Amino acid sequence: MYNYNTATESSVAFWQEQATDNQNTVNGFNGTWAISDHSLIPSSLNDFIAETFYGYIRLTRIPLEDINNALNEVWEGPGSMAKIVKLTYEKRQARQATIDDGKDPLKGYDTPTVDSQLTAVDNEVE
Repeated sequence: MYNYNTATESSVAFWQEQATDNQNTVNGFNGTWAISDHSLIPSSLNDFIAETFYGYIRLTRIPLEDINNALNEVWEGPGSMAKIVKLTYEKRQARQATIDDGKDPLKGYDTPTVDSQLTAVDNEVE
């Protein structure tokens, strides 16, 4: 099984080691997000956006205003990438934990099990 704690720790450590003094890098960005085109989204933010807006099939279908709002809500200036990575893993763990409850995460209703399908077929035969 995938160990989220180890992956989170190493990813967070990676971003904590990155320079924060260059405004032209993602980890050094000190401002408000105002992304104007989906193609301008830094790839290092894609996982966070995908987990935040889970259910969208394509990144380009997520309204840019929503993406900017989500990023600005958690961004604290230079060095925030470590926080973003940690939040991404937390969101993923929370989402995957809900998958185990028997509900389809996209449809929101119980998914039929093989046993319930067989029982339904048996009832129809009688």
